[in-house]
Amino acid sequence: MKTKPTPIIIIALLLILYLLQGGVIGLISTIPLYLDSRGAKWQQQGIFNFVFYPFSLKLAWAPIIDSVYTKSFGRRKTWLIPTQYSIGITLLVVSFYLTEFIAQLRLKLLTCIFFFVYFLLACQDICVDGWALTLLANYNLQWASTCQTVGQTTGRFIGFTILMMFESANFTNRFLRKPFSIAEQSFGLFTLDQFVRFWSISFLIVSTCLAFIVKETPEYNHLNLKQTYLSIWKLVRKTCVRQLATVLFISPIGYAATYGMTNLVLKK
Repeated sequence: MKTKPTPIIIIALLLILYLLQGGVIGLISTIPLYLDSRGAKWQQQGIFNFVFYPFSLKLAWAPIIDSVYTKSFGRRKTWLIPTQYSIGITLLVVSFYLTEFIAQLRLKLLTCIFFFVYFLLACQDICVDGWALTLLANYNLQWASTCQTVGQTTGRFIGFTILMMFESANFTNRFLRKPFSIAEQSFGLFTLDQFVRFWSISFLIVSTCLAFIVKETPEYNHLNLKQTYLSIWKLVRKTCVRQLATVLFISPIGYAATYGMTNLVLKK
């Protein structure tokens, strides 16, 4: 029996959603480097690291997003559309003040802002993961993890590496302007604020297309909120799950310091 091919449109949709997610994650990962260039101390960098916790804690509210929704709007779009609009609007507002906040080392304010953005990204990830399983249920479910890996990795590359390269006046002058005999400038191809604005507009455009163009297939067989939390509790009670959770919790201790500090030290 032959497996039905996965429609390109579904793959493209998931790749775009994961790419947007990865792009902003990569963008937020560059903030410590900008803070370091402004003289932020290790203690201040430690405060900003609280931004990255929502992804580790999203299991706490994932059942709510999975179980509570408006049938007329769609199980996934009920949360996905408002979440992505919130990300886009927040980034758009922040783009007009981000450089100033970094220059003034407004660490607490920056931490609160990007913690909120990261929380929204975690919510978006829950929605997209669940939607991927539904969209690919009749085809190849393994495509879900493939789309996530490719989309997020590409997004992180654009949000981190591309930003670091082409926001730099030195890199742009040396590898772009000079080879093409273009006059050197004191700035790169774009600024950090412009880059943030690009992602905000991208989120708003994609969210609008999802709201008015993409139709979601109704889902009828699913667990309610109580049943979802109970199913998680049943999994946690399994010995193999607890053992795996323990290993995953302990393993990062060995490289925790270098993982977070290496990029900052290399920048110096």
